Amino acid sequence: MKVVHYIMATALLLPCPGAQAQAKPEKRRSIYLQINGPEESSARLRSAFAEEVAKNHMFVAEDPKKAGSHVNVTITDEHKVDQALYAELLKATLVPGDKTISFCQRVSDGAGSTVTTSYKLRPDEGLPSCSTVWIEGESGPETPAEMLKKKILEAGFQIAASEKDADFSLRDIRLVKVALQGTAIEAKVRSELKVADGTMTTLSGNFKGYVAVPEPISTEAEGCRNSIRQISDPALSSYGQVVSLDVALIAGHLKK
Repeated sequence: MKVVHYIMATALLLPCPGAQAQAKPEKRRSIYLQINGPEESSARLRSAFAEEVAKNHMFVAEDPKKAGSHVNVTITDEHKVDQALYAELLKATLVPGDKTISFCQRVSDGAGSTVTTSYKLRPDEGLPSCSTVWIEGESGPETPAEMLKKKILEAGFQIAASEKDADFSLRDIRLVKVALQGTAIEAKVRSELKVADGTMTTLSGNFKGYVAVPEPISTEAEGCRNSIRQISDPALSSYGQVVSLDVALIAGHLKK
């Protein structure tokens, strides 16, 4: 879960006649990266950049003279801030057994960014495989019962038409929203791109990534642990979205 808002300015420099034809293919597809910013973030960005370049069948050049494209990334005003997160779960009581089962709907920041994870029931949670399940409550597109029905089907179980035809029932279905305290990293980022085809582009904007959700998390939010782990992934603080956009712009120009 990360947010980058970029403003882009582009200029086209006309290369000397025949320059493109004379450029070696490996140089044309090589990129020289220069990063100005905090040491730890710069190292993560460089690693993410190398991975993204390889995915696009290009190369990172150590020598700027051997690169057809140049990227200069500047990170400023990097700082950590407290960030509220919300785990939203569907909960129900399993009958027989009177055991509470939780299904993670989403983990969100309350401002539109969301991570969702498909939830798979484990055998020790009380529902043997191939069980049929009856779900209490009114049907409808946005009702808790309909949401829970979707989760049950995703988990590989069958829905029974009536309680008497079911191996298990799920009752007392409710939506629960649990507040979590996370830490986000914010910064200003500027990328200056000089592409092998002569195009020069400047991207600048604000970056925000979630880098930590302290343990232990609330027991109520345990069903959303997989989604919380995604948010806590260190890769989210490596400016991966910045890297993806930079490399995509270069790759797009080289295909023209």
